[in-house]
Amino acid sequence: MDYLSLPDYESSVYQYKVPNALKSGYYVMSVMIGGRKHNEKLLIK
Repeated sequence: MDYLSLPDYESSVYQYKVPNALKSGYYVMSVMIGGRKHNEKLLIK
């Protein structure tokens, strides 16, 4: 599990590089923006 906190979110676009240490499989990325949680499924091959 990884955690990244941004002090302010002036831009609507951020890029996050997935760590190379992740094994193949499905993962869920959760993002909190203004108290709202957004989930995105990721497939690592």
